Amino acid sequence: MAGGGKGGSSSETELPKWYEDAAQKQIALADKVSKQGYVPYQGPDVAAFTPTTMAGMQSVNDWASTFDNPGGKPVDAAAGMPKPQDFNGVPGYSSYGGYMDEMARLKKVYPGIASYIESYSIDPKTGAGPNPPQQFDAGGKPIPTPVPKPTGGGGSGPGPSPGPEYVLVNGKWVKQSGGDNNWGGGHTSGH
Repeated sequence: MAGGGKGGSSSETELPKWYEDAAQKQIALADKVSKQGYVPYQGPDVAAFTPTTMAGMQSVNDWASTFDNPGGKPVDAAAGMPKPQDFNGVPGYSSYGGYMDEMARLKKVYPGIASYIESYSIDPKTGAGPNPPQQFDAGGKPIPTPVPKPTGGGGSGPGPSPGPEYVLVNGKWVKQSGGDNNWGGGHTSGH
Protein backbone atom coordinates (compact mmCIF):
# COMPACT_ATOMS: atom_id res chain seq x y z
CA MET A 1 0.00 0.00 0.00
CA ALA A 2 1.07 3.54 -0.60
CA GLY A 3 -0.23 6.94 0.44
CA GLY A 4 -0.55 8.66 3.76
CA GLY A 5 -1.16 11.95 5.48
CA LYS A 6 -4.40 13.87 5.65
CA GLY A 7 -6.58 13.43 2.67
CA GLY A 8 -3.97 11.14 1.11
CA SER A 9 -4.82 8.29 -1.14
CA SER A 10 -3.87 4.68 -1.11
CA SER A 11 -3.59 2.14 -3.84
CA GLU A 12 -3.40 -1.63 -3.87
CA THR A 13 -1.88 -3.85 -6.52
CA GLU A 14 -3.15 -7.39 -6.78
CA LEU A 15 -0.81 -9.99 -8.21
CA PRO A 16 -2.21 -12.20 -10.94
CA LYS A 17 -3.24 -15.73 -9.83
CA TRP A 18 -0.73 -17.36 -12.21
CA TYR A 19 2.09 -15.36 -10.56
CA GLU A 20 1.00 -16.31 -7.04
CA ASP A 21 0.85 -19.99 -8.05
CA ALA A 22 4.29 -19.85 -9.67
CA ALA A 23 5.79 -18.06 -6.65
CA GLN A 24 4.33 -20.63 -4.25
CA LYS A 25 5.74 -23.48 -6.37
CA GLN A 26 9.18 -21.86 -6.39
CA ILE A 27 9.14 -21.34 -2.62
CA ALA A 28 8.08 -24.97 -2.09
CA LEU A 29 10.86 -26.15 -4.42
CA ALA A 30 13.43 -23.95 -2.63
CA ASP A 31 12.33 -25.40 0.70
CA LYS A 32 12.71 -28.93 -0.64
CA VAL A 33 16.15 -28.21 -2.16
CA SER A 34 17.31 -26.58 1.10
CA LYS A 35 16.83 -29.92 2.87
CA GLN A 36 19.28 -31.65 0.55
CA GLY A 37 22.26 -30.86 2.76
CA TYR A 38 25.89 -30.45 1.86
CA VAL A 39 27.30 -32.93 -0.64
CA PRO A 40 31.10 -32.93 -0.38
CA TYR A 41 33.20 -33.42 -3.50
CA GLN A 42 34.74 -36.90 -3.38
CA GLY A 43 37.01 -36.80 -6.41
CA PRO A 44 40.62 -35.68 -6.75
CA ASP A 45 41.44 -32.13 -5.65
CA VAL A 46 45.00 -32.18 -6.96
CA ALA A 47 46.58 -34.36 -9.63
CA ALA A 48 49.58 -36.45 -8.63
CA PHE A 49 52.96 -36.03 -10.30
CA THR A 50 53.45 -38.20 -13.38
CA PRO A 51 56.30 -40.74 -13.39
CA THR A 52 58.16 -38.50 -15.88
CA THR A 53 57.87 -35.47 -13.57
CA MET A 54 59.11 -37.54 -10.60
CA ALA A 55 62.05 -38.81 -12.69
CA GLY A 56 62.92 -35.22 -13.65
CA MET A 57 62.82 -34.06 -10.00
CA GLN A 58 64.98 -37.03 -8.97
CA SER A 59 67.45 -36.21 -11.76
CA VAL A 60 67.77 -32.64 -10.43
CA ASN A 61 68.36 -34.00 -6.90
CA ASP A 62 70.99 -36.43 -8.19
CA TRP A 63 72.77 -33.66 -10.09
CA ALA A 64 72.63 -31.28 -7.12
CA SER A 65 74.04 -33.88 -4.72
CA THR A 66 77.07 -34.29 -6.99
CA PHE A 67 78.07 -30.66 -6.45
CA ASP A 68 76.70 -30.01 -2.95
CA ASN A 69 77.85 -33.25 -1.37
CA PRO A 70 80.35 -35.11 -3.57
CA GLY A 71 80.01 -38.84 -2.95
CA GLY A 72 76.92 -38.29 -0.81
CA LYS A 73 73.61 -39.96 -1.30
CA PRO A 74 71.05 -37.89 -3.27
CA VAL A 75 67.78 -36.89 -1.61
CA ASP A 76 64.76 -38.96 -2.70
CA ALA A 77 62.38 -36.64 -4.60
CA ALA A 78 59.36 -38.70 -3.48
CA ALA A 79 60.32 -38.73 0.21
CA GLY A 80 57.53 -37.41 2.39
CA MET A 81 54.90 -37.47 -0.35
CA PRO A 82 51.79 -39.53 0.30
CA LYS A 83 50.95 -42.33 -2.07
CA PRO A 84 48.53 -41.03 -4.72
CA GLN A 85 44.98 -42.34 -4.76
CA ASP A 86 43.51 -43.85 -7.93
CA PHE A 87 40.43 -42.13 -9.39
CA ASN A 88 39.41 -44.34 -12.30
CA GLY A 89 42.96 -44.46 -13.62
CA VAL A 90 43.81 -40.85 -12.73
CA PRO A 91 46.32 -40.55 -9.89
CA GLY A 92 45.65 -37.71 -7.49
CA TYR A 93 44.96 -36.53 -3.97
CA SER A 94 41.58 -35.85 -2.35
CA SER A 95 40.64 -33.94 0.78
CA TYR A 96 37.46 -36.03 1.19
CA GLY A 97 39.05 -38.47 3.65
CA GLY A 98 40.19 -35.58 5.83
CA TYR A 99 36.72 -34.01 5.63
CA MET A 100 35.10 -37.25 6.81
CA ASP A 101 37.64 -37.56 9.66
CA GLU A 102 36.79 -34.03 10.80
CA MET A 103 33.05 -34.71 10.62
CA ALA A 104 33.53 -37.82 12.78
CA ARG A 105 35.57 -35.77 15.25
CA LEU A 106 32.86 -33.09 15.34
CA LYS A 107 30.25 -35.76 16.18
CA LYS A 108 32.49 -37.15 18.94
CA VAL A 109 33.60 -33.85 20.51
CA TYR A 110 30.46 -31.75 19.94
CA PRO A 111 27.58 -34.19 19.34
CA GLY A 112 24.90 -31.56 19.99
CA ILE A 113 26.28 -29.19 17.36
CA ALA A 114 26.66 -32.03 14.86
CA SER A 115 23.07 -33.17 15.48
CA TYR A 116 21.79 -29.60 15.15
CA ILE A 117 23.59 -29.13 11.82
CA GLU A 118 22.28 -32.49 10.55
CA SER A 119 18.73 -31.62 11.62
CA TYR A 120 18.41 -29.26 8.68
CA SER A 121 18.89 -31.86 5.97
CA ILE A 122 17.66 -35.27 4.93
CA ASP A 123 19.45 -38.47 5.83
CA PRO A 124 21.79 -38.93 2.83
CA LYS A 125 21.47 -42.74 2.95
CA THR A 126 17.71 -43.15 3.39
CA GLY A 127 16.28 -39.81 2.25
CA ALA A 128 14.28 -39.58 5.51
CA GLY A 129 14.09 -36.39 7.53
CA PRO A 130 14.88 -33.69 8.30
CA ASN A 131 14.41 -34.22 12.00
CA PRO A 132 14.51 -32.17 15.17
CA PRO A 133 18.05 -32.15 16.56
CA GLN A 134 19.02 -34.78 19.13
CA GLN A 135 19.45 -33.28 22.61
CA PHE A 136 22.45 -34.23 24.76
CA ASP A 137 23.11 -33.90 28.50
CA ALA A 138 26.21 -32.19 29.95
CA GLY A 139 28.11 -35.50 29.80
CA GLY A 140 27.44 -35.92 26.08
CA LYS A 141 24.83 -38.69 26.45
CA PRO A 142 21.74 -38.49 24.22
CA ILE A 143 18.55 -37.45 25.98
CA PRO A 144 15.56 -39.51 24.80
CA THR A 145 13.17 -37.43 22.70
CA PRO A 146 9.68 -37.56 24.19
CA VAL A 147 7.04 -38.81 21.80
CA PRO A 148 3.57 -37.35 22.44
CA LYS A 149 1.01 -39.98 23.37
CA PRO A 150 -1.94 -40.03 20.99
CA THR A 151 -5.18 -38.97 22.56
CA GLY A 152 -8.13 -40.92 21.37
CA GLY A 153 -11.12 -38.96 19.99
CA GLY A 154 -13.54 -37.21 22.32
CA GLY A 155 -12.34 -33.80 21.17
CA SER A 156 -9.51 -33.79 23.70
CA GLY A 157 -6.71 -33.93 21.13
CA PRO A 158 -5.75 -34.68 17.54
CA GLY A 159 -5.64 -38.46 18.00
CA PRO A 160 -3.04 -40.75 16.40
CA SER A 161 -1.50 -39.80 13.07
CA PRO A 162 -3.48 -41.17 10.14
CA GLY A 163 -0.23 -41.79 8.23
CA PRO A 164 3.29 -40.54 7.48
CA GLU A 165 2.05 -38.02 4.89
CA TYR A 166 0.17 -36.11 7.62
CA VAL A 167 1.57 -33.33 9.81
CA LEU A 168 0.13 -31.75 12.93
CA VAL A 169 -0.91 -28.14 12.24
CA ASN A 170 -2.67 -26.13 14.95
CA GLY A 171 -3.77 -29.32 16.70
CA LYS A 172 -5.20 -30.98 13.54
CA TRP A 173 -3.74 -33.61 11.22
CA VAL A 174 -3.27 -32.13 7.74
CA LYS A 175 -2.28 -34.16 4.68
CA GLN A 176 0.74 -32.70 2.91
CA SER A 177 0.59 -32.38 -0.86
CA GLY A 178 2.84 -34.90 -2.58
CA GLY A 179 3.21 -36.97 0.62
CA ASP A 180 6.35 -35.05 1.64
CA ASN A 181 6.82 -35.85 5.33
CA ASN A 182 9.18 -33.17 6.65
CA TRP A 183 10.01 -34.96 9.89
CA GLY A 184 10.79 -38.45 8.63
CA GLY A 185 10.25 -41.62 10.56
CA GLY A 186 12.13 -41.74 13.84
CA HIS A 187 15.58 -40.90 12.50
CA THR A 188 17.40 -38.74 15.03
CA SER A 189 21.07 -38.71 14.10
CA GLY A 190 23.87 -40.56 12.36
CA HIS A 191 23.54 -39.05 8.89
